[in-house]
Amino acid sequence: EEMAAIRTPVLLALGDRDLARDLPGAAARYRAADDVTLVRLRDTAHCHNQAASRTVLWDRIVRWCDAVLP
Repeated sequence: EEMAAIRTPVLLALGDRDLARDLPGAAARYRAADDVTLVRLRDTAHCHNQAASRTVLWDRIVRWCDAVLP
């Protein structure tokens, strides 16, 4: 219910071995958001900032901010 009320852009970064197994379903919960971007981090579980792919995530966050922020 709380996710459905969010109206701002959302970057949802989940690992392919994360706690959420249904990545598209997780993104679909943000029904009121202006923009929902789903990033699937390969070979990553739940601790994204400790994973080998962390720089991929950080670079993607920067690109996303550039795209959605005025």
